[in-house]
Amino acid sequence: MTNTAAIYICLPVACVAVVIMAMAYLTKRSEPSCKYFLILCATVTVWHTLQILYFASTDIYTSEMIFQLQMVVIPFTAVALLLYVLKFYNEDWFFRSKYIMLLCMIPAITVIMSLTNGYHHLFRAHVEVLQAEPSHILINRRGPWFWVHTVYSYGIIIAANIIPYVKLRTLPKPYRLPFYMICLGCMSSTLFSVVSVVLYSEGPIDNTLLGLTFGLFFLYFAMDSGIASNYIIARNEVFEALNEYIFVLNMNGSITDVNRPGRMWLDSFNINPDRKTFDDLLDSLSENGAIIEENNDAGIAEVFFPEKENSLFSSFALRKQFIYNKADERIGIIMTFSDITHMREILMDLQDASSIDPLTGIYNRRVYEKALTDYDEQNFLPLSVVIGDVNGLKVVNDTMGHSKGDTLLRSIAELLTRCAKDLGVVCRIGGDEFAIIIHGQKEDVIVDLIENIRASFVVREEEMQGASIALGYAIKTNVSQNLKSIIDIADKNMYLDKRNDRRRRVRGEMLPTHMISKQERHT
Repeated sequence: MTNTAAIYICLPVACVAVVIMAMAYLTKRSEPSCKYFLILCATVTVWHTLQILYFASTDIYTSEMIFQLQMVVIPFTAVALLLYVLKFYNEDWFFRSKYIMLLCMIPAITVIMSLTNGYHHLFRAHVEVLQAEPSHILINRRGPWFWVHTVYSYGIIIAANIIPYVKLRTLPKPYRLPFYMICLGCMSSTLFSVVSVVLYSEGPIDNTLLGLTFGLFFLYFAMDSGIASNYIIARNEVFEALNEYIFVLNMNGSITDVNRPGRMWLDSFNINPDRKTFDDLLDSLSENGAIIEENNDAGIAEVFFPEKENSLFSSFALRKQFIYNKADERIGIIMTFSDITHMREILMDLQDASSIDPLTGIYNRRVYEKALTDYDEQNFLPLSVVIGDVNGLKVVNDTMGHSKGDTLLRSIAELLTRCAKDLGVVCRIGGDEFAIIIHGQKEDVIVDLIENIRASFVVREEEMQGASIALGYAIKTNVSQNLKSIIDIADKNMYLDKRNDRRRRVRGEMLPTHMISKQERHT
């Protein structure tokens, strides 16, 4: 084939590439993938231009220089095709500078090898233009790096062919047309490339270039903002907009995708989920203070972050769901962190409400009974139970009204809590009955506590409206002792103290505690 005939073939094909690029810019530039399609068109157009200049040159040395110069753009054509396909499928995770630099590393080395081939002959063992007209006669013996470049380029083209096929299988049939176009666009360039390599002829026109130009038609028409594109965009936006933190895993447990809220959440802990397994992610969260509790009833687990004094500032239900293909085979896993902090706070508030006496603000009988059960173990002995019963509450209610009686109960609760601070749990267990549970303290401490409470009543006599409190205690020192019997003893001692209090009132002997004999206290 003469140079003139080659130019007549290449020139219209080059014009087609230019027209497609112009149409894409004018009609599709709002599409996210259009930028990379224009880059692909530009590489194809420059490649066409250099090939036309090669055929148009009549000088041997100029022809050889232009032939070598084609390798400045050819290595990046396959990369541009793959980037377009990835962007078309919204694989935005790939579009980071480090990944693109890695993808362009081999092509960049190829360009350098080609431009400096005269010094090392690693790219071409021998290249020489023997004749420039009427047709070019070229000797081109390839070097070892040429095959490295070839294998890499076709590997990228194969990847660009596989991605549409994989994505196509996940879509409903009505949305597949643009993806068929992507498949055809990538396959056309591949088929022409196979012709160029396997059935290589010594024809002057590069078959790979023709295949890429033909494929631009399909790639252009695929890049549409119609219903299929909208389907993908909508699905992607739903994934990104959900308030839950969603992690997509392969069957090996490696994280392959994370939605936007999930990435922002991990950024607050300076955790990068890329190239991590999900177990690595959980370990990183644990290092940041997370506590992970398995709970198969509520999901896979519960993850929460406790603050000081065990208050809860965030809690998550971690759920697992498998991804299935059409053959009902598991192909991946979705792990979802659902924020249940608000629900936990409501539950904690309800629990507090069921544990606190609404009148006095101290613990109620429910907590009292639970504490007795929890502390009835060897490591909590000795276990002391102090029972108190208010004397004179009925008189206050009858003479001053129930509101005054309620105020009196609140004052007594505050007094008992202050006296028993750091010693034990103070509870209201009945209308005018109170209890204090103390573990791990000797009897002297309990006696001192009771004397302190009585002395406080004397000091605050006016506030107490003449009321007092009868107190009795008992101590469990051996695990074999029955706790109910200990409580009965404390209760009997309290009633003994109540009778003594009545006798003192009859005699008018409301003496300060320090004037009551030790024998009377123990009675």
